[in-house]
Amino acid sequence: MQKMKEVAVEKTNDVVNKQMQTVQEIAGLLGETTVETKAALTELSELLQAGDD
Repeated sequence: MQKMKEVAVEKTNDVVNKQMQTVQEIAGLLGETTVETKAALTELSELLQAGDD
């Protein structure tokens, strides 16, 4: 019975660690695309404002 508990705890920890890794990867990708989107929209906004002159 003790061995089953140890295996269950190990598998649980593996799942939690995998989920945390996945979340960190997703957050990194979202951060990258957010920065790229902000840069593109800022440039577009500046171009549109310059066109009003």
